[in-house]
Amino acid sequence: MTGDDLDTLEAAALASEVPDPAAALDLARALLRSGDNPGARRWAAQVASASEEFGPWTAAATVYGQAQDASDPSDRLVRLALLGSSTTTQLAPMLRLAGAPWSIDVTVSEPPYGQFEQEILDPSSGTWEFDPTAVVLAVHHGATRLAEGPSDDPAGSLAEERDRWLSLWAAAQSQSTAHIVQHLFAIPPTRPFGHLTPGRHDTRARLLADLNHLLAEAAAGSVGVVDCEHLASMHGKERWFDERYWFAAKQAVGLSALPTLARHTMAVIAAQMGLTRKCVVVDLDNTLWGGVVGEVGPMGVALGPDGGARGEAFSAFQDQLLSLRRRGVLLAVASKNDEAVVREVFETNPAMRITLDDVSAWEVGWNPKPESVERLAATLSLGLDSLVFVDDNPAEREAVRQALPEVDVVVLGDDPATYGRALDRYLGFEPAMVTAEDLGRAASYRAKAATSHARSTSATLDDFLESLDMIAEIDDVGPDQVARVHQLINKTNQFNLTTRRHDLGTVTEFANRADAVCLRLHLRDRFADHGLVAVLVGVQEGEVLDIDTLLMSCRVIGRTAETALLGAAVRRAADLGCTTIRGTYEPTSRNALVADFYDNHHFALVSTSDEGTSVWEHQLADGAAMPTPHIHLTSPTDP
Repeated sequence: MTGDDLDTLEAAALASEVPDPAAALDLARALLRSGDNPGARRWAAQVASASEEFGPWTAAATVYGQAQDASDPSDRLVRLALLGSSTTTQLAPMLRLAGAPWSIDVTVSEPPYGQFEQEILDPSSGTWEFDPTAVVLAVHHGATRLAEGPSDDPAGSLAEERDRWLSLWAAAQSQSTAHIVQHLFAIPPTRPFGHLTPGRHDTRARLLADLNHLLAEAAAGSVGVVDCEHLASMHGKERWFDERYWFAAKQAVGLSALPTLARHTMAVIAAQMGLTRKCVVVDLDNTLWGGVVGEVGPMGVALGPDGGARGEAFSAFQDQLLSLRRRGVLLAVASKNDEAVVREVFETNPAMRITLDDVSAWEVGWNPKPESVERLAATLSLGLDSLVFVDDNPAEREAVRQALPEVDVVVLGDDPATYGRALDRYLGFEPAMVTAEDLGRAASYRAKAATSHARSTSATLDDFLESLDMIAEIDDVGPDQVARVHQLINKTNQFNLTTRRHDLGTVTEFANRADAVCLRLHLRDRFADHGLVAVLVGVQEGEVLDIDTLLMSCRVIGRTAETALLGAAVRRAADLGCTTIRGTYEPTSRNALVADFYDNHHFALVSTSDEGTSVWEHQLADGAAMPTPHIHLTSPTDP
């Protein structure tokens, strides 16, 4: 095939903003035949982004697998053990394809179906020999031991079934540090008791629903869950439960539902890996409200009942954005507009759901959208790969897509009534867990924007840091902080010296070990209480304290809090009788900003590997105190 032929295929695939699946698939196949494996994988992934139909997904998954090049691995590798209670042969390649939007390379181990309990409980099973980084319990309602008819002891059978699954989780976690993902149970549409079913506590349908709730509550961030009951309801129960496939091949999930199941399963794994996006950047005119405010005025934009069906659609979209914001996703604004007029809409239009206090940062002016998005990332100290861009204008979306490929772009339809569904289908905001700090994150980042302004008006960096009136509380990680520490460990990428991920059980073990230092830092300043923002974990090895984990939230970078935390670790090391503290820097594509951290804190370089990993040591005899001139340290008991 000639270069002109490939250009023709690419033009067909790019004829619309959402690629035509058939054209994208033709191009992927052609690129595979020409030896361009990266191109073939890229366009096969585009097929998956453009469609959730089983046929295109199956074909794209085949091309994607054939184009996999072991000589060019991603830095995001997942060895996924797929433990099914029914046939998962069709699901496995789709999971590999579903990892593409996250730049995750997936290798799947798939034991025979129905063997999930044996695989988990046997320490020498093929699953544990595979050394998985993720274990997916792809189970269906038939894997439970709940009675088919009315239960004589619904409470007892429910508790017994809950304990059974929790024991499997615990067994898996005892064998490995892999992320565990449980498929919750889709409830079959058959109902012997008809519309009386919701009122009976003893039916299998009710017990399955209650079991889902109990398992989801018990997971609590230590295990990921995929809400298959919700997915089945969205997809259509009769399509999800297609008995033809069950009787023919013991396929519990209808083929048409497999792409959806694969997408959501990988979204949960990506969240556990810390890949959740942190900020949604929205346009204003015809995105947050109807009309161009510069033309119709602050009270003339379409919002709420007075704006008719269109106005109510924009209000509903604002409500959906607020729901994300209240959960901890940051809300930022990038608009080509007059700032004074925009502020007037927020301050005077009573139909506005979103207020100025809800917006963590904004860029309102006449700069190109990619420039505004970059400036927002800098203001919030976020990587571009933490941002999601939402704009009604296809040209602006394409400008950001081309200039800033790290930023995810949500494609909105022409009708504002569909905006909410487009945002809901986007899976980049999938949370691994939600903590109190998450709920207060927006206020912390809004304070960061105010801090940036204060810095710009300070004469020197020292003046700026002193003006913040920072207070840091450093203490051992207690039971109440373990969940938040676990979350930080698994999602912090930029200020993270080793980027080692640990499950909740391992973090709890670190916190309880007598020979470990497990510290957390809570920071507040005159603008905001930022909560728990930094973690250090070190393990004693003779007279050396070896730092396993040292990380900090990007929203407080540059405050010298990291120096305060390291100083506390040095003092703890001395208390343990250590003479040396050792630190390791393991480079990734995202943590270059801390490459000189140990050098800047008077550590001596001991070794450097071919991969760039460097080991540093500091002798306590050289001075145990680390200077922290701009932060007042306090204990948890201080007022």
